[in-house]
Amino acid sequence: MLAAARGHQNRRATATFPGGQHAQPLSDRTTALTSAPITNPNGEHIMPDTAQPTDNELAIDNHRGELICAISGAINALTRASGSLAALMSNRLYDIEFTEGTTGADLAAFLDDSLRFARAAYLLTQEVIDGR
Repeated sequence: MLAAARGHQNRRATATFPGGQHAQPLSDRTTALTSAPITNPNGEHIMPDTAQPTDNELAIDNHRGELICAISGAINALTRASGSLAALMSNRLYDIEFTEGTTGADLAAFLDDSLRFARAAYLLTQEVIDGR
């Protein structure tokens, strides 16, 4: 049983595609993220001339997607926070801690500014992603 367990530990993860074709073992793959950048004799960074996206390009696309989703989530959260603050400051609830004095007004201004900045960040990121 110990030998069977050892044999199992030595197996490398592979993917099997339809038709029984096997992909290269995952542990044998190298990525552009861990290797040195490609440079020309002048020391300028150059991109390899390939039709297939490199691991670096895939990582960039992945992080761009994560960035736009995170900014979108922040906009949604700030919008909900603004709505909650408006409800607390309304005549219906009238939370005295936020309504009287400057706390509620200051917080509303901070949320408005944050929303404006987050929307600008979203638009800038979207322009980069769309290639404008």
